[in-house]
Amino acid sequence: MKALSRRDFGRLAIAGAATTALADIPGYARAETRLRYIWWGNPDRDKRTNAAVDLYHKKYPDISVDRESYAWADYWPKLANETAGGNAPDIIQMDYRYIVEYADRQAIAPLDAFVGKELDLSDFDQDQIDGGKVNGKLYGISLGANSVASIVNTAAFKEAGVPVPDNNSTYDDLKTACEAFKKANIRGGMKAFQDGSGVEPLLENWLRQKGKALYTADGKLGFNADDATAWFQLWDDLRQADLIVTPDDQAPIELRAGDSVYFPANCNGIWDIREDIRKSYLIID
Repeated sequence: MKALSRRDFGRLAIAGAATTALADIPGYARAETRLRYIWWGNPDRDKRTNAAVDLYHKKYPDISVDRESYAWADYWPKLANETAGGNAPDIIQMDYRYIVEYADRQAIAPLDAFVGKELDLSDFDQDQIDGGKVNGKLYGISLGANSVASIVNTAAFKEAGVPVPDNNSTYDDLKTACEAFKKANIRGGMKAFQDGSGVEPLLENWLRQKGKALYTADGKLGFNADDATAWFQLWDDLRQADLIVTPDDQAPIELRAGDSVYFPANCNGIWDIREDIRKSYLIID
């Protein structure tokens, strides 16, 4: 088998499931004995990722993997700087927001040559495989499906006497709930929702309700200035009426009195809510 240099191996950026690719391409990894693997996440993801890499190292003890984990906000500047400096990690956790950019710059390499050989994707749904493609070539292997959900503190809604939201709730319903929470004034002024004006998935969902999207199939904007104006006006009206937690008041999800109790997050993001209050939450996916 032809050996792959560390530089070439470093271009094998895997979207979300880098450890899976490590385990699938031992023959190439043996070209050198030490690799760098970088990902973002929290302690739970760190624990799972480290366990997977430990299993890989147990099977291939002559290959060592140096591991680096960062918070989301710190991850991308570090990766960009190292990539620009020619010192990119060997295995990179990638995100759909950035994979096109890195592929277009040839900062990561296509994996098509490995599919059906070192990469066994026979158990993957086709839409998951297609999600890692750029211009018809495969650049990333999906860790799994995820979606944006609404996480609701059902106990707080019941305390305020406000109906708990569900999948049929509209933005008008959201405004009504915010007004009801302000009137109820529970827990020192707890608000029903946070400022979502800068939350990309919320905007895309709102656009799709109008038959539009963030981007078209050819990579252009799928909405216009009027749509953007209406979106930001919606949230400004809620801010001006003191109905939502403003950006100045928001903090990482460590819920306290005065925080919003109905907010968007990835459906697997429930880990960010403290264990002692988790049982009072509902995820609307």
